[in-house]
Amino acid sequence: MKRARPTYPELMAENAQLQRQVAELENLVRGLTQQVAEVLRNFGAVVEAVQIFPLKGAPKG
Repeated sequence: MKRARPTYPELMAENAQLQRQVAELENLVRGLTQQVAEVLRNFGAVVEAVQIFPLKGAPKG
């Protein structure tokens, strides 16, 4: 059985739902990007600390 083409109001409702989902995904990506940036900053701080205060027994070089 052939499905009827969606009506304009149905398409508009679907479009609005998709726009909400896109906005939600953008917010999630923004949050993840901030978390990754924080992890990288923390990693950089650890690397600096290890360079300033080398781990005992670690090879120097």
